Amino acid sequence: GGEPFLFKPVTDFLADVEVDPGCRYMFVTNATLLTPKVFSLLGERELGVIAVSLDAATEQSFDKLRKRGRRADWDGIMDNMRRLQQLKAEKNFIYTVSMTLNSQNFDEIEAFIDLGIRFNAEPLVILVTNPFQTYSFQKRYLMFTDPQFDAMAAQIERGLKKVRKMGYKESENYLLQLRAMLQEHRKSDNSLSYFAAKTHSRQIFWMLPEMVRNPLKKADRKSTRLNSSH
Repeated sequence: GGEPFLFKPVTDFLADVEVDPGCRYMFVTNATLLTPKVFSLLGERELGVIAVSLDAATEQSFDKLRKRGRRADWDGIMDNMRRLQQLKAEKNFIYTVSMTLNSQNFDEIEAFIDLGIRFNAEPLVILVTNPFQTYSFQKRYLMFTDPQFDAMAAQIERGLKKVRKMGYKESENYLLQLRAMLQEHRKSDNSLSYFAAKTHSRQIFWMLPEMVRNPLKKADRKSTRLNSSH
């Protein structure tokens, strides 16, 4: 994990003339450390995928969601995305930009799609996950009001029209998945009491002996299959 261009061995590997010239590179980057030297090295190699993780469509939400470093300025990132767009035109690799949707940037789905289209980068929007299933994270990033749910649904529908027009099939699939996840989230984990009860139940489950847990797992999987078949 982490920003690949923060580590000198990555740029050393790119510069290594002994590396198989047929090797195709894939990078996931936040686009903050794409220096002229890095762009020069990228221009000399075969590229398969460059995926930019941005999580914002505006400088304001970027400031809230991303911890700024010495080079983490919005204008610089936009310049780097423009240079990646030019590099893609020259080398024809897959270029994507992704955003994890949460309560801080819920109103930027369509703007983020527009940003991706502007840079000829396929925009991918997914719902943020609660990595450690904590109450505080859930409350801060995964709680939405009914008007916010309605606003996100409307943005998704408008966004689907835009990505379909561009032929962005992966973007379309991500938006369809996002729509389904938000519908499910609205019925379940958007309630903090429901989330707390589920988390507590999970903790109790893992305290049970394995000989008790396994039959419960099998019963749960069977129930899930039956529900999905209806």
